[in-house]
Amino acid sequence: TGEATRFLQQGVANNPADWQMQYDMAMTYAWYRKDARDALPYALRSQQLATDPFYKHRVGLLCNTLRTDIKTGRPARPI
Repeated sequence: TGEATRFLQQGVANNPADWQMQYDMAMTYAWYRKDARDALPYALRSQQLATDPFYKHRVGLLCNTLRTDIKTGRPARPI
């Protein structure tokens, strides 16, 4: 997962306005690393950048889940 994270970080740096790159980064932290705190900023940015209402809503659900996981101390559990 370290190599995947570095690869996605390059993608985010090279495509800062791409909501999907931000989402993929959030999911990498949430799913593989079980790290809601590191995932949340990427998820929030993804939600800001998404233009399709469906995806904006889906990423919003992820943001809510990550916030709950941070608040309760549970490992990240993406939807």
